[in-house]
Amino acid sequence: MLFLASVLTLLILGSYWTILFRQNVEEIHQASLEHIRMETQLEALRMQAQDEAMPQAGDDREIVPLSGTPRTGYEVPLGPRWPDLALRPSAELIGQIEQRYRIKLIQVVGEGALLVILILITMLMLYYMFLVEARVRRSMENFLSTVTHELKTPIAGMKALLQTLSTRSIPEEKQAEYLEMGLRESARLQHLVDNVLVANRLDRKRMQVEVQPVELRPLLERVVGSWRRVFPAAGMLRLSCQDSIVVAADPEAVGIVLDNLLDNAFKYSPQPPHITIDVESDEDSVSIAVGDQGIGMDAADMENIFDKFHRATQNGVKTIKGSGLGLYIARNLTRAVGGELTAESDGRGRGSTFRLRLKPWR
Repeated sequence: MLFLASVLTLLILGSYWTILFRQNVEEIHQASLEHIRMETQLEALRMQAQDEAMPQAGDDREIVPLSGTPRTGYEVPLGPRWPDLALRPSAELIGQIEQRYRIKLIQVVGEGALLVILILITMLMLYYMFLVEARVRRSMENFLSTVTHELKTPIAGMKALLQTLSTRSIPEEKQAEYLEMGLRESARLQHLVDNVLVANRLDRKRMQVEVQPVELRPLLERVVGSWRRVFPAAGMLRLSCQDSIVVAADPEAVGIVLDNLLDNAFKYSPQPPHITIDVESDEDSVSIAVGDQGIGMDAADMENIFDKFHRATQNGVKTIKGSGLGLYIARNLTRAVGGELTAESDGRGRGSTFRLRLKPWR
């Protein structure tokens, strides 16, 4: 409302400025014509006072018959000595005054219109900046709220586990179970911190990648192995990849992409999760498909799934924990190495497939 009031006020001021200066131009124009008329009258009186057989007009005046000549409104009769003649400004002089008037009028109207246009453009830019700032502020507030909660959960879990291990006599089998739980929470915390740092480097254009030949199967086995060591549910993860595939990529960047795709698949899959990594290759590209049988996506999520801080919903409610950075990081890192990341889903409850396409090394 305040913005609209400001725009309306500035438009009114711009319009008032245009009208005011146009009136000023009109007054100057009328004053110029009146000045010419008075000078013509004075010249006519001078002619009548001189002892001449016939009047002689200057360069800016002309003598015309009173009858048979179209009137311009500036004629001054030269009677009683020459009752059939009149003195008037020349057409060139009147034309010059009219031309100056039109030029000045166009200048004033043009400046007024330009002022109004500049005001509108400036206000639209300010409005756009306000919207962007509001959107960024909301995103940051959501991010801080989400990340704070995501940090508190594993920290609280590890604290409880350490207190339990330090204050009680626990059987060895339980100690191993608690240690495994602590490792999972620390891995979860490490993943979140890494994502925040990588997102910051991407936003500030400081994420450097080095495209080089990368053997795909050892890289995939290393990523899958790290998940299986920490998360027992990752034992359901199935990998299908040939041995001889070499891609043009940055191994660290691709590892981060795969980590985030697997993290997303585990988050949105029911227990026990059934997740597959299938690799297909041809002469032009290598496709890495990470598929799950989770909650799937609808059209609304498909449009925004790679946006920063976006999180999928179930029945309009964000029920899955997360920072909303994983897929944003995955797509940007994929583009940085010259690849492409897309999402596919047949709808809600039918799972999702994220397809990472990389260029083969030549």
